[in-house]
Amino acid sequence: MQRFCKVFIFALSAVLLSGCDSAQQQTSEQWQPTKSTLQYRHHWQRFNEDFIDAQFRVIDRSSEALISTSEGQVYSMLFSLFANQPERFAKLLAWTENNLADGDLHSHLPAWQWGHDLSADTWTVLDTNSATDVDILLIYALYHAADVWQTPEYRETAEALTARLMREAVTYHRGELLLLPAPVGFSSSDSITVNPSYAPLFVLDGLFELSGDARWLALSQAQQRFMKTYNPSGVVADWLVISNSGEILNSDEAKGSYDAIRSYYWFALDPQQRLLEHYLTMAHQSQAQPQPPETLNWLTGAAEGDANIGFSAMLLPYFKKSAPLAYQRGLKRIETTPVSNYANNYYDHVLILFGLAYQQCFDVNPDGTLDLFWVKHQENKACHAN
Repeated sequence: MQRFCKVFIFALSAVLLSGCDSAQQQTSEQWQPTKSTLQYRHHWQRFNEDFIDAQFRVIDRSSEALISTSEGQVYSMLFSLFANQPERFAKLLAWTENNLADGDLHSHLPAWQWGHDLSADTWTVLDTNSATDVDILLIYALYHAADVWQTPEYRETAEALTARLMREAVTYHRGELLLLPAPVGFSSSDSITVNPSYAPLFVLDGLFELSGDARWLALSQAQQRFMKTYNPSGVVADWLVISNSGEILNSDEAKGSYDAIRSYYWFALDPQQRLLEHYLTMAHQSQAQPQPPETLNWLTGAAEGDANIGFSAMLLPYFKKSAPLAYQRGLKRIETTPVSNYANNYYDHVLILFGLAYQQCFDVNPDGTLDLFWVKHQENKACHAN
């Protein structure tokens, strides 16, 4: 406990010394494409029609069990926030609470997966473990929604979720704070398993700004140090297993693919650009081949396979800052690829929505909070589905 308090005091002191101003804003660049296939609103409308049912359950139709996940629900809440759709946000949240949190998000982190239990022929929670990255984004979305839609109960829910997440999914490892990927199954007596994409620095900074809770800032600082320490080739790994002595136990098998792809997006959105220059192998490899690689070897940086269209979209902000040829290829791919090529692929659709939402719907303020264009009455027609 004493060590934990010292971390908080250090983190809070760092903010005070830096002269952080919560009111600080930036002049945001807006992207207003005229082609509908490059517009956020076009893809968000399609996603609502194809993947969200009348109960506001987000369905992964590529799975036999027609699963819904906390990820799909929370991502869709963020997408609703980007487009100023408070009623949709509330209904997505209600389904999440009623079905993934036993009716009470103040008492439970949301379960990861719900769907058709084929063996019992019933619809139920299939995996009770929560997903920490989703929980963090849910808290982030709730704080923003509480402020912009003047809904104080969202702040209360965010605070309750924070308290539970800090108890169940935050640990110490070799003197540093780390986020466990979930409360259960990722920590043993001799090692810990982490997913580097689960802790976007600017989101953690923003949570400190929105809540005043210095634990978020301590986690941000620890995550930055972690990402710089474990970086042999400029590649983000999907998963790393770390011994108590700090050795990477899965270094020969570690790779970056469907989880790690999100990290490059987070790097590009970070106003302080703290990690992007340390992770440029994806940019270099994507410049040298027609499509981004599906997989990068964490130890060597070697590339394998061609990524799906979702990768191209999610990487747009990253490529814009690091790989101009790959950026132009990505735009062309999204503009010209028939939707029928990925119609039932839930993950492609959400990656496309994230990639297009940035600078059509929002930017990120220097303090890590969202600069939602509609809040400042700077509505972008490429964003809004209303």
